[in-house]
Amino acid sequence: MRGVFDLRPARSPRLGKEPTPRMRSRLPIVLISLVSLNRLEAWVAMVIIAREVAVTILRTIAAERGIVIAASWLGKLKTVLQIAAIFALIATNPAPLGVDILVYIALAVTVISGADYFFGLRKRIEELERERAAAKLKRAG
Repeated sequence: MRGVFDLRPARSPRLGKEPTPRMRSRLPIVLISLVSLNRLEAWVAMVIIAREVAVTILRTIAAERGIVIAASWLGKLKTVLQIAAIFALIATNPAPLGVDILVYIALAVTVISGADYFFGLRKRIEELERERAAAKLKRAG
């Protein structure tokens, strides 16, 4: 049975291309819960949530243009580190130094993977626009 804290992705033919809405909607709930229990700094949760919102907006823009970008190894690493950090924060109180380090590594990879996604999408959109312009010129000429 899947509960509120279940972060496993639902079965999807697009697995690896985009996280399921269930997984995207539960991460902020878990982070806010950890903040309310004084297990996680609020600014850390805000950065992670902001990244997830930004990537969701970028995925929507990409989908409108017919672009699907598969999750990069950085995105997959981010997910693994976030889940590990969340479980470690839930399991330990107070969090030892190792858990704090894990949280900050997860945060750094979260920010880096968000930037990677943004620049990767921008590059893909530019490539698509060049391809479309070349095809248009080819048809006209």
